[in-house]
Amino acid sequence: MLETSGALDLTVLERRVLSGLRLAALAAGLDVREHLLFTIVGAACSADHALAFACGDGGIVIDGALRRLGPFPGNAPPYLAYALEGAPAAFESLYDGPAARVLIATDGAADLDLAFESDERLFANPDLLRRKLKLQRPADDATAALIRRAV
Repeated sequence: MLETSGALDLTVLERRVLSGLRLAALAAGLDVREHLLFTIVGAACSADHALAFACGDGGIVIDGALRRLGPFPGNAPPYLAYALEGAPAAFESLYDGPAARVLIATDGAADLDLAFESDERLFANPDLLRRKLKLQRPADDATAALIRRAV
């Protein structure tokens, strides 16, 4: 868990994630291109503010407004683990401002209809998000998380 007493510093977060990836690769003998190329989409929310960020392909929905990440040339998103090989890769700040609802999604989910993010039933029944994604039959892995500001 990364605790912060103020604004989330994406550069610090990036360094911590890369450090963990580097240690995992060394300890387990993992090849970066074979095992560590994946999308990271995240959000940090407080009572009146949200910060959404990503490195890779996917998408975010902030209070109903969708932003898709990609497609990228050669179907090669700028995954963070490329930085372990010396390539430029960094978290991109996608949104920084007030928000009541934030949905973050990997590329498989970002290609789907995410208009359901305002459905209050998603909070009463946490499995409903998984079912809504599955019913759309994603062509790729589909992961999403929904956050709403407490009222």
